[in-house]
Amino acid sequence: MMFVNLPGAPPKQGSLSSCNYKLEDLELGTNFFSNKNLLRKNTHEATYKATLNDGLVIVKNLSKTSFTAGETQFQEALEMLSRLKHENLVNLKGFCCSGGGRQCYLVYDFIPNGTLHDHLQRVRDSLLDWPTRVHIAHGIAIGLDYLHTGLKETIIQHTIWASNVYLDDNYNAMISGCGLSRIVADEVVYANIKPSATMGYLAPEYGLVGHLNEKSDVFAFGVLLLELLTGCLAPDISVIKLHGNHSGNWVNSLLDAENLHKVVDPSLTGKYSVAGIMGLASIAFSCITEAPHERPVMAQVVQLLSETESLVDVAPDGGCSSSGEEYPSQQAEYARMLDYGR
Repeated sequence: MMFVNLPGAPPKQGSLSSCNYKLEDLELGTNFFSNKNLLRKNTHEATYKATLNDGLVIVKNLSKTSFTAGETQFQEALEMLSRLKHENLVNLKGFCCSGGGRQCYLVYDFIPNGTLHDHLQRVRDSLLDWPTRVHIAHGIAIGLDYLHTGLKETIIQHTIWASNVYLDDNYNAMISGCGLSRIVADEVVYANIKPSATMGYLAPEYGLVGHLNEKSDVFAFGVLLLELLTGCLAPDISVIKLHGNHSGNWVNSLLDAENLHKVVDPSLTGKYSVAGIMGLASIAFSCITEAPHERPVMAQVVQLLSETESLVDVAPDGGCSSSGEEYPSQQAEYARMLDYGR
């Protein structure tokens, strides 16, 4: 067995260095990776809940890593993951490797409030009100901007979808699994693209260029915004786009306050800001425009969402905010952005 050091720890001679988690501790904490503690599983990885000395954690077991590409590169990639510290990323606490480095266990903070997908699909009892949805969108955008521009080397997330975004007790968004494409085998990276396509998050240019980049993450984020807006799952939104309503009545109805109820998540029961809805929709459609170079970068999206957060107050009677009078300048700008997104 080999273990890998967290940054700052002295390396062991002749091997990958040591980690702060031992495999036997992870085995005990998961009851030897029992089905009782299994949260989810696919061909290449399994995720477990575990109780360790430092509390409740999540253990991700990666069965196919990129170790065969070279020990040094693999260690550098692991150490890079350990340095991803940001309030909008799920924190990686540590890791260990076994089987000659070809099997890796990643230990993450446990986030008790579940995923965004759980909340949107009402797997959990809580209802996401409109200000909370904008706050969540803003947090995801900040996390993505950090991955794209806040590090020495850009990290493409690849897996921006609602089930990969966790919410803490204050509904702050935290992106899970950041940077995993650096340490898993290429076949795993490609395998993860398939569910992205199935769920409607895959940028259209992938079929032409065969790889993902920052603008691919922007596209997936735009689809996620539409999920927050409509309460529909991404595949349903993709059907809407494929049928041409992306540039037709469905989008145009967002410019007409009288028709907002046709597209906005009905669970909001009309308690939202018209200006806020238009703001979020305009950002979403600018993100999913077909030409990658016409999509904004995440830093621009963060700024736009900051402005949109100030437009989320509901009317005193609990209904929609008044249409038109409260935001004449914003209305013109959002209409322009919707055209840009088309």
